[in-house]
Parts: sequence; C-alpha cells; structure tokens
Amino acid sequence: MIERFQKKYTKDIINLCHRTGFYGEDLAEKKLFKDKKLFAMRFVLHYTRFQPQYCFVFKVDDRVVGYIVGTDNTSKQAADFSRTMHPKILRRMYLFTRWYSPGSFRLMKSFMRSEDEPVSIDPVIQMYPAHLHMNVLPGFQSRGIGQQLLHAFISATRANGIPGIHLGTSSANKKAVPFYEKNNFVLLKQFDDDMWNTGSGYTSLMYGLKL
Repeated sequence: MIERFQKKYTKDIINLCHRTGFYGEDLAEKKLFKDKKLFAMRFVLHYTRFQPQYCFVFKVDDRVVGYIVGTDNTSKQAADFSRTMHPKILRRMYLFTRWYSPGSFRLMKSFMRSEDEPVSIDPVIQMYPAHLHMNVLPGFQSRGIGQQLLHAFISATRANGIPGIHLGTSSANKKAVPFYEKNNFVLLKQFDDDMWNTGSGYTSLMYGLKL
C-alpha cells in the first residue's frame, strides 16, 4: 500500500536507505558506512523534510519496504541542500562520525569533494528539472512495488506541470537499469563511477523521462 511520507516514517527511511545504499545492496553487509543517519542526511532526508509532497512509502503488513523521494526543481533543491543540509552534515561529521566511524567520515568527505558543478548550468537539468531517488528492500523487489512508487511520483510531478524527470544510477545496479528502461526512461549521459573509491570500473548513468 502506498502512502505519502509522514514524519513517523523517518527512521524507516533511514534504515531502508542504508540497507540499499551500495548499488541496491546492504551497506552493513558490505561493512561500509556505519553511520546510517549521516548517509541518509546526504541522500534522502532533505527531500522528506522540504518537499514531502513528492515523497511516498510503500508498506507491506504495516512495514515500510520501499520509498521514493525527489524534487520538482533540481537547481533549487541543490541550492537549498547546500544552505540547509551541508552545515548539519559537517556538524555531525566532526562532532560525532569522526569518532564513531572514521571510515564513514572519510567516505562522506569524498562524497562532498566529488559533488558536481552547480546543476543550474547543465542543459539536461533544464529539460528534466525534476529528479528522484527510489529504493525497495531486496526481498520485496520484482513484485511491482517500484512500479507503483514510480507512478506515484510521476503523477505528482506531472500534475504540477513539470516537463521532465531525471535520475542517476550505475551500471553496477543490475536491477535498476532494466527497470527504468522498461519504464521509458532514456539514457542521457554516462561517465566514470567511482563513488566508493574502489576502482571498480562501473559507469554512472543519467536517465531522463519527458512528461
């Protein structure tokens, strides 16, 4: 069952983000990024706080097993994120994570260093101003949950007259790529992906959908 995000689901979102954070796989199993909250602060919590109208969860037997979050204006969201979340992320990094999990601290510093140039100058963002992040627990994938979450997000953005949606994924995520292509997303860009500093040779992929 799909529901709009509510504050009471924040802990569920944090845990689910961590359990799917390594190209759809569990960060705990990979022994990567121990600080769950810091990881969620970087990748999901800004959306649930500032644009909850584009955030949905999927529940099975009263358990949150999937979510989709996003924005209708990537340029504005990026500016808001820098203004509101960067100081909080830095505060947690230096006052807590640095001692609790030095590995998480180093990875977050790497994530922040590798952030793109201001997105407002990217012509792709002008054509596809909305973007999304979606995750479903591995045991609940291939059951139509992602499809329903995606349709909820598309409906919400289309209702507000948004011309297009983009998203980022990786060639490492073997389930995500065919899923988005099946749902009419087209490949817009590709570039080297070394988010985790593993020298893996994966490729980052940006997909877009015109509404």
